Amino acid sequence: MTGAPSFERFDYILRTNKHIERKLVFDVLHAASRIFGLGDHWYLGFGSMWFGDFRLAHKALGIREMLSLEHQEHAERADFNRPFSCVSIIPGESSQALPHVAEERWHAPVIAWLDYDKELNGDVIADLDLLITKSAPNSVLILTLNGVRGTYRIRKPNGQNTRSETSVGVVESFLGESSTPARFIPSVNAAGVAQDVQESKFPEFFAEALLTHLQHRLVHSAREVDGERLQFVPLYSISHKDGADMVTVGGSICKESDVHRWRTCVSDHPILSDHNGVVNYCRLDLIPVTLKEKITLDSCLPLPVEDDAFLVSAKGAGLKLADDELRKYKKFYRHFPVFVESSL
Repeated sequence: MTGAPSFERFDYILRTNKHIERKLVFDVLHAASRIFGLGDHWYLGFGSMWFGDFRLAHKALGIREMLSLEHQEHAERADFNRPFSCVSIIPGESSQALPHVAEERWHAPVIAWLDYDKELNGDVIADLDLLITKSAPNSVLILTLNGVRGTYRIRKPNGQNTRSETSVGVVESFLGESSTPARFIPSVNAAGVAQDVQESKFPEFFAEALLTHLQHRLVHSAREVDGERLQFVPLYSISHKDGADMVTVGGSICKESDVHRWRTCVSDHPILSDHNGVVNYCRLDLIPVTLKEKITLDSCLPLPVEDDAFLVSAKGAGLKLADDELRKYKKFYRHFPVFVESSL
């Protein structure tokens, strides 16, 4: 990615859909902390200058050992902005810094959120391979990547693409064809041109392909602990849009005997999974609302599962939002943020 670094263009604390995503991620981690006790985990991420996830990891989960990877040229500023003394800054690209993390640190389980502001590439795959290989049982691996179809699509003047030149094919060049769900495999028309996945469906395809790759990669590693194979249990399949589409996936690396317990951590969150703990794709593209609109919307909630009563109530209260936006607000209202300006 060229131009100014993302932290100079965006304050990630003040982005509606990113904020909702962060709350959803930590809802599941909070549920896991009641079962596994995550206070002895360590946290690994890209804190940038804002450290939003680091603050939650420390305050909500009690984690006291945290590492933030930051580009060399911005590391000193990141160090100045550390929110807690237990956060350490490691300068350098993740692909350069991760291999130098002390070996003994990997003996404890990690919660790693690699929140990239770029697309999938070879360095990302190397980072994932290292985490899959080294993370202790009951670790959680979370990954955020650019989910815009055009980022991965090879454009040709005549538009006549082969499968390898579609966005699906470009992703497959990193993840392998076995990671592509059957319903997203490009069909070929009568002219022999591969039909790419729809732009609106690309984030869903990408999320599912990433999760499948992580599951396959751990199986192929054949890692065992105490005579049990390690498995990757999906916990998140999310896309959010506060500008560009971004995709976030994640799950737990655990022993076979702990798979069910990890699934219970997400099974009580119908936004993210079904009642058996099988993750659902979750799309976050809510529009901002004014404070007055939010107060009015909240006064109409909670209501039963059916949307009709809420739509009638909201419109009766004078709200002028589209039905789709009202339905989305109803679904995520417990996580919807309010940002307030304050004079310091």
